[in-house]
Amino acid sequence: MLFRSEETKPETPKLMLTKPGKEITEGSVGEFDHEMLLRQYAGEQEASSLSPHLRGGQFQIVAAGNERKPVLAYASEWDSEETAARFFADYQRILQAKWKHCDPATASRTVFAGSADDGYFVTRLAGSTVTSIEGVSEWVDWQRLRAGPRQQVAVRLPFRARANRP
Repeated sequence: MLFRSEETKPETPKLMLTKPGKEITEGSVGEFDHEMLLRQYAGEQEASSLSPHLRGGQFQIVAAGNERKPVLAYASEWDSEETAARFFADYQRILQAKWKHCDPATASRTVFAGSADDGYFVTRLAGSTVTSIEGVSEWVDWQRLRAGPRQQVAVRLPFRARANRP
């Protein structure tokens, strides 16, 4: 019998939206959910070999923007950076297959971002974690989210604090 480490609850990405909305639902996404998703879009062999490496997954759906469209924030943690990278590659193919229109503007080793049927999306790989935000309706929000966590929040420092920085 294989020993499984305790399930984790990775933090979903922050939805820093211009017109934030009300949470519709949130919860966990487990090994079974990932296996079914992978089975549907990546095949049975990939699903069977990759899904047991999941340590935990979380999601949140928020009604946002003027039209109150659903925005998904998702995070999954894997048992290694290698399995996370494998899932990140599979998830890119999943996104392209689940939408009729999927136009990636950025496709790098760690970021897959663009526009799709439901709006803008940003999917990231960071170590052993994969995150995704899908359904963003405002272009400015997407640009900020695509830029990354460091650029999402601008803090204005008083002149004295800026002058004393190295």
